This record gives sequence, structure tokens and C-alpha cells, in this order.
Amino acid sequence: EGLLHLWKETRAIARHFHPDIVHGHDITDSGIRAYLSGARPLVLTAWGSDILLEPERLSLFRKFLFRRTLANSSGITSNNNRILQKLMGYAPNAKPTIYRFGINGKSFLKTKPNNRNRLRSELSIPENSFVILSPRNLAPVYNIETIIRAFHRLPEGYFLLFKYFAVEPSYLEKLKTLTDSLDLEHRIRWVGKVPHRELPKYYHASDVVISVPDSDSLPVTFFESWASSTPLVCGFLPTYSEILHNNLNCTLVNHRNPEEIANAIQAIHNDVIFMETLISEGLTSFYNYGNKDKEFERLLNLYKELLEACA
Repeated sequence: EGLLHLWKETRAIARHFHPDIVHGHDITDSGIRAYLSGARPLVLTAWGSDILLEPERLSLFRKFLFRRTLANSSGITSNNNRILQKLMGYAPNAKPTIYRFGINGKSFLKTKPNNRNRLRSELSIPENSFVILSPRNLAPVYNIETIIRAFHRLPEGYFLLFKYFAVEPSYLEKLKTLTDSLDLEHRIRWVGKVPHRELPKYYHASDVVISVPDSDSLPVTFFESWASSTPLVCGFLPTYSEILHNNLNCTLVNHRNPEEIANAIQAIHNDVIFMETLISEGLTSFYNYGNKDKEFERLLNLYKELLEACA
């Protein structure tokens, strides 16, 4: 009944708007919706888990829909070649394109403002503290507990800022119980959803960005870190290998090893030249990979090619 309603709803939307192209992001959700709409040509963008993890968890019927969706696509995009190759196994006739989204870097690219301490003051973080920013959602896949255990190895003077958009209340309670048991609550700040225009100030107020998920594609977190001149510490995943270079535009760590993560953060803190290298190479990487306008041009070219083929 739910799927029948979804089919009718998406068909009605397509009949009303008569789109020239329908584009579904996250294949197991919006991608299937786009397929059910009947509108063509169909472009699909994989976000990561939707192609790396979710297919094995789907019911038999949803797996059938997943495969039909990809088989009927004319264009497929991903922000890295590993996922794109996986997509091509399901959609061999679709036009493949690398599309990394990118960010509007203007607000991030501003030199760290002199008033960076204003946010620290609002969060009751002393001016001379070394601030670690975790900007991913609070969910087990992002190894938040590992980050907390790594932070436990760092001395007083380090602060950890969790900037997240969503979290299950029970999981947040679990995390806070952990921080209490490690006597860390006085050095950790939890900040929920804020307007996107305010996001850069959290990067500018931080000294290091940490991101160590179990599974990922290529998050805009990297571009935000690079554009804001905030060194990046991240776990090594195969999907990162195309653009991450250890000890140049990032420091790569074992994403399940608290000691290694803590040591990497301290290495950045204790070596100004190393920190400047990470900042400089990060800015170069942002311009090469994370510019929103350049990336959107790739997507427009795909659209134009598909429409010309239909003409």
C-alpha cells in the first residue's frame, strides 16, 4: 500500500511539472522515487552507504526496485571513482560522471577572523585552548565514541566541539554517559543544528577538524575544512584515496584507534611548520576539488549531453 501510494504520488508530480530530466539523490530512497515517477531521462547520484551498505539490507522486492532503478538510468554520478565503478556494474549503459558537489567557499575562505574568540567565549572555551571540531552527525557510523576515547588521551587545554545536525536522543544520552565516566564533560561542547550561514565560524574557531567514519563517500566536510584553513585529521577509507594525501592535505589515521588519533592531533599542535603545510595544501585541494561552480558545470554538461541524445 505504501509503495502504491508512492508510485501514484511521484507519477502525479511528474505529470504536473513535466521535467526535462529527473535526478534522484540517494539511490535507495529518492533514486527509487525518481524511477517510479516515470520521467526520463533519469540521473542517479550515489551518496555512499546507499550503494556500499544499503543494498544488502533491502528486502527482496526493494532489491528488485533498486536494480530496476539503476538499469533504467541514463546518467550516474558519484564523488569518487570507486563508487562510480560499483554503479556501472548495475548500470552499464548509463553515462558516468564524477560530481563532487563542492561548496560555496566565500564565507569559509575568509582568513580566520580576529573575533574567532567570540564563539569560544559564547561556548565557555578559554581563548588559548586547542579546539577540535567534529562536524559530522552523531551516529555510530561516524565513530563518535572513538573520538571521545581519543580525546580522553589529550591533556587539559584541549577542547572538543561536536557540531551536529541530527542525533537519536538515546544515542546522545549514551555519549554523554561516556563523557561523564571519563570526566570529560567540562571540556566537551555539544552544538546542534544552526543556520548554514553560521557554519564557517565553527571552523574558524577551531584548530583541527576530525572525521573518522566507518563508511563514507567524499564529504563536503573536507572542502569546508580546507577552505577555512583548518587542518584535517581523518580515517583512511578507499573512497578518499583519489584526493587525500597523508601529511600534505590531511593526516590519515586508523579510524578505530584512539591512541593514533590523539597522537595525530598532538603532532599538529606541536609542529607549526607541519600545521602550515596542512593548511597550504588544503587550500590548494579545495580549489582543485571543492569549488561548487566548477563541480556544477560538470553536472550541467551531463544534463546537456543526455538531452541532446533524446532530441
